[in-house]
This record gives sequence, C-alpha cells and structure tokens, in this order.
Amino acid sequence: MALCAGLLLVYLVVGLRAKSEKSATFDEPLEGLGAWVGARHHDYRLVPENPPLWQYWASLPLGKSALDVNLNGPEWDIITRDITQRYAWTVNTLYRTPGNDPVWFIGRMRFMMALAAAGLGALIGWWAWRLGGAIAAVAATALFALDPNFLAHGPLMKNDVPFALAMFALVYATWRTGRRSSWGRVLAMALLAAAAINIKLSALILGPLVAMLLIGRAILGGPWDCFGRTFRAWWAKLLAVGGIGVICMTACWGVTWACYGFRFETTAPGGRPMKFDEMIHLNEISGHPADSPIVAASAWMERHRVLPQGWIYGLLYQNATTVARRNFILGHIQNQGVWYYFPFALLVKTPLGTIAALGLGLAGGLWLAIQRGFWRRWNGWWISACLMTPVAYYMLFAMRGNLNLGLRHVLGVYPFLFVAAGVVAAKLWRFRPGTFRPALAALGIALAAETGLAYPDYIPFFNSFAGGQRGGLNLLGDSNLDWGQDLPALANWQRKHPEIPLYLSYFGIADPAYYQIDYINMPQGYPWGPPVDLPGKPGVIAVSATTLQGIYLPEDWFRYYTELRQAEPLDVLHGSIYLFAYNLSPAQLSRLAASGTAGQN
Repeated sequence: MALCAGLLLVYLVVGLRAKSEKSATFDEPLEGLGAWVGARHHDYRLVPENPPLWQYWASLPLGKSALDVNLNGPEWDIITRDITQRYAWTVNTLYRTPGNDPVWFIGRMRFMMALAAAGLGALIGWWAWRLGGAIAAVAATALFALDPNFLAHGPLMKNDVPFALAMFALVYATWRTGRRSSWGRVLAMALLAAAAINIKLSALILGPLVAMLLIGRAILGGPWDCFGRTFRAWWAKLLAVGGIGVICMTACWGVTWACYGFRFETTAPGGRPMKFDEMIHLNEISGHPADSPIVAASAWMERHRVLPQGWIYGLLYQNATTVARRNFILGHIQNQGVWYYFPFALLVKTPLGTIAALGLGLAGGLWLAIQRGFWRRWNGWWISACLMTPVAYYMLFAMRGNLNLGLRHVLGVYPFLFVAAGVVAAKLWRFRPGTFRPALAALGIALAAETGLAYPDYIPFFNSFAGGQRGGLNLLGDSNLDWGQDLPALANWQRKHPEIPLYLSYFGIADPAYYQIDYINMPQGYPWGPPVDLPGKPGVIAVSATTLQGIYLPEDWFRYYTELRQAEPLDVLHGSIYLFAYNLSPAQLSRLAASGTAGQN
C-alpha cells in the first residue's frame, strides 16, 4: 500500500508540475468554461456533446464568482442557433475580460482531474492486488503512474481519462457481480453504468460489452450466487442477467435526469431554447437523414421528453461530427478513419518498457493458461474474460470508427492491460526469482527513465523506437503531438529575442496575446488574433506542428505549410512549435546560434 500510494503521489506531483508549464490545450478553455457555466448557472449549451457529471467534479473548487461572464448578451444567445460561435465567446470571456484569470481557472480544474486520474491508478492497484497480491498491485500501479500518456491526459480538463475510469470501474463491478451478485454489488454496477453515460456519450457502447460478459458468465460459468440464492440452470442465470439489465437501465435514466437537475431544457430558466431542428439538419448534411436510427430515436426522445434535451442534443451533435474527420498518420492525411490508426498509435506512443512488460505478460499468461490449466476453471475464465474482452471489444469499436484524432480515445484499454501484466508479473516473480526479479526490476527502471527524460513534454511523447517527440511530426498529429500547449515556451523564446519579428501560425484556442506574445498573425493562424499577413521583413516563423502537418488546412494553404515542413527548423519548442528563419542576416543567425537556437534560413 505504501509503495502504491507513493507511486500515485509521484504521478500527481509530476503530472501537475508538468501541466503548470503548459498553456491550455485546444479543448480545455471551452470544456472548462462549459463545465463551470453548467455547474454554477445550470446552462449546458456550450458543450452539449459532453454530459455534465464529470464537469461537476472539475468545478467543485470554483464558486459562482470565479469568473465575470455575460450570460445576457447577443454573443451568448447566438450559440443556441449557431454552436460554432461558442469558440469566440470562450476566448472573449476567458482571455479578454478584465479580472478573469484563465491560468488559475483551468489550473483548479486540472487539479481535480488529476485527482480523478489518481483514483483510476488506485483502482488499478486494488484490482491487481485482489487477483495477484502485493507484487501485482505495485507492478500495475507503476505501469499507470509512470505512463507518459496518463501523465499527459490525466490532469487535463477533458473527459478521456474520467471515461477510462468509469469504464474500468464498471467492468470491475461486473467482475464482482459475476462472482456473487448482491443488491449492493448490482446497485454499484448500475450507478457506474449511469455515471459512464453521463461522462461521455460513447459510453453507450459499454452496454453491449457488459451484457456480453454477463451472458457469457450465465452460460459458461459455474453456479452463481444471486441475491441470496444459488442458480445452476443456465436459464435461471439468464433471468438474473435480465433483471440486472433492467436495474442498470433504470439507474441510467434516473441519474441522467439528476445530472441535468431534473430539467428538460438545455439552457437556463428564461434563456433562449436550443434550436433542435438545426441539429437534425446538421445530421442530414453529414449523411444521417431524419429517418436514420439514431436521428429518429433522438427526435422521438426529444418530442416525448424521455431524457433531458441537453443529453439528446449532444448525442445528435456527436453523431453529426464523427462521420468524417480528417486525420494524419505516417505523413498522409486521411478523410476517413483507417483501421490501423489506433494499433499504430499504441505501438509508437507506449513506452518501450511498458511494451516489453505487456509482451512478457502475454507470454506468461499463455504459459499459465496452457501449463497450469488456468482457463479450465470458471473463475480463471471469468477473470480472463473481464480483463481481455474489454480490450478487444473497445479496440475493434475504435478501429471501425472515423474519430482518428489521438491515442487519448483508447486510453481505456490500458488499465486492463496493466492489471493483467501485474498479475502475471507477480506469478513470475514467485516462480523463478533469480531470473524474473532482475528482469522485472530492469523493465521498471527503463520505464521510469524513458518517462523521466520526456518531462514535461508528455503530450508529444513518442517512444525511442519511433524517434521521440521529433519523430512524431511524420507519424501522428493533433492531440498525439500538438494540442496548442506550448505558448509559455514561445513567450519565453520571444523574451530572449525581442528584436526579431515573430510570424505565428498557432493551433489552439488559448490567446497568444494573453501570454504577452507580440506576433504577426500568419494565414490559417489564430482565428481571433490580429489581421492576417504574410511574412515581409526578416524574422522568425513559428508554426504549430498540427498546422505544419496540414491536417485542417484548406487546399490553397496546404502546399505552403507542407513545403515549410521540409525545411530545417531553427528550433523546436517542446516538440509542438517549429521555428524557421525567414531572410535573417548572418549576424542575426549567429546571435540565435549563440543563444541555443540554431538552424538555417
């Protein structure tokens, strides 16, 4: 327990310290402001695609007076008719309203998110301890606490890691229910299912996963103690599964209403209602006609007020915006998802020490299954099913989709792999101590070293095999590499070189001017910045890596930035902002080289 607690404390300190050196990522200003407005003003128009349960948690340290906001102006009202206007309102409110401190505001939320992520680490250690004892708990917790991807995304104001927590906790509760069902265990499972769909709408896919696990337990498992009775016949166990399903669905319905304050309307009382027909129209434009299953079901639920309008509206918005999303992989831009995106992301963004540990766990697990007959006992089969089925199921679901925006979308598979690897490590630790103990210790040291060397740049982390963060530019984009997180580094660079004009094309929502960056706004740069202009007099061009990759650029500017990508940069700031010299004199280049910024025009 002391070792696991120490590892989680390291996770909190390192993760929060690293984030304190970064600006808000692309989604955080909108997510943070939407969470606070929902929690304190009961208006959910800003981010309807994300249910509010996790946002209540993030907003706990922030009172109603944390920000000065205008919820009566036309800029606020227009969001109900045109949801794209929410970005401008967010920038003006957070970064351009006197008295508002976006760094403090988002920092408080990041602290709460880091605590939730540490809770995931604690549950990983707890389940591993239940299955394999102390060594399993320490190994599994170490794999989590020292993972660069969880250090990158755990403290962010985003719902990717909270969803991973909800998914993992739900399957853990399912495992316990499959061993012995009681009213307490079933209620915990039902509440966790309800929490999951009120953290992320894609959690709806967890329903079939849980049903599949419990049906398998009923048909293939041994006797099942359910609510004080022992069921042996498969049909009796299936009836129990049906009853559990009804309880879970009832809880999901009730908790969803509770999350929205038992109000149907998305906006606050007296506010302009959301244009629901506009969202149906957006789905039609995206290729989902009004009679398609999700659109028709959503319209029916909205018409009959089955669920809060905000939740239904978010479901429709997500349905419309995930049909086709541009993505970048191996130097190429795709207009649709590719099946190998997430397996490739796992390969290049997982630390080599973790890959080796997971490989050892797989080999050891197969050996246990074959030599020890672990799978022949229903309890062993049930453990394996609860750890491996979610990984296969969720990966298959992700690989069939078009949302190829980042490894963060499949972070939920890691906890199951960490627990499995921890359990196998514990068995190998006891099986041949002289061989496996030094090997496992070496893997732990390698993981700690690779993660430590990446500090504080965990978003652009790529393992050594993939070439590190500099290699990421030609492999993956968006939240895998550059999410607008390094404005403080650019501000620091300009303070050292105030005499050199700076041309900036920044990918993000955080305002560069807030960080006192004096810049000339490049085409396809900051949408809410100064007037756009092309480089004129000699200076330095700073380009976000995502823009340099050309993922979201229109055709007329795609060639300009992708050709710039072929040039040798003066410097790369923390893996996400590339600096290029533009017609600088030899004397200026010499001064840059002397200050540690080297390169060529």
